[in-house]
Amino acid sequence: MRIDHWRQTAQIKLEHAGIESHEAHIELCFLIEACLGLSRSQQMIYPDRLVESTSLQKLENYLIRRCNREPLAHLLGEWSFWGLDFKVTPNTLIPRSDTEVLVEEVLAFLESSFYQNLELKTHWLCDVGTGTGCVGLALASEQPTLNYHLLDICPKALDVAQENLTSLRTQQQITAHTQVELFVSDLLDVYRTDQLKIPQIIVSNPPYVKRSVQETLMPEVKDYDPDLALFDEAEDGLDLTRQLVAQAAVLLPRHGAIFIEVGFDQTELTELILEKYGFAQIKTRSDYGGNPRVVSGIKLG
Repeated sequence: MRIDHWRQTAQIKLEHAGIESHEAHIELCFLIEACLGLSRSQQMIYPDRLVESTSLQKLENYLIRRCNREPLAHLLGEWSFWGLDFKVTPNTLIPRSDTEVLVEEVLAFLESSFYQNLELKTHWLCDVGTGTGCVGLALASEQPTLNYHLLDICPKALDVAQENLTSLRTQQQITAHTQVELFVSDLLDVYRTDQLKIPQIIVSNPPYVKRSVQETLMPEVKDYDPDLALFDEAEDGLDLTRQLVAQAAVLLPRHGAIFIEVGFDQTELTELILEKYGFAQIKTRSDYGGNPRVVSGIKLG
């Protein structure tokens, strides 16, 4: 079968499965590249190229899974974040572009005169609920002189983060001298042992989706994202955020900072939580869609 003939049929099937036409077109480009090794430009140049039976079977298997609304990232086994490729599995959330503003906010703080003027003997950053490691490892790729703790309650998720760390080191996108340590931890519990260096910065994209909205979510999310990494059981979706802020208020040193991603309708409550636990210079950053997304504060006491 020719590539263009298969694409036409596949496009119709994806649209019937509820995937928007323009998204289906882009996704088919990814699938063809994954199966045939042809870039988008090559697909345009050689639309009449014949697909061998083994590759055609692989394409058809991918198509069936995608029509069942299995995420494209799960089919490909990896996803891009911050210009880096991250392995993804059903044990981790798929990195999302809006989360890149979380990275941007931390980098802005690290480059600020406030932080630069702090007299710190060691510089540690903690990524809580790291999943694939995308946030912490993206920061490590930009700020190699810092040291990093990547924490997650799920050991299988940490295995994925470790693979991503190894891959990024191999590609020299994270330097060999940048210290990155991974620990299984329920929020910040790992620091109770007094064996780890205390971080000056805590960053987190914790579970914050309200269980009450589960049935309104896209099938790719509600049926395939790991439940543990997605939902907070509180009515407002902020129970884990409250716990994290309370622990951070005790753990962080003076002038330590916290950065948290939450839902667009949760930022005002998150600001109040930070204020309650003594954080100052509290601010909210919107994502690329203009929705309030990242709340941050500095411990002054």
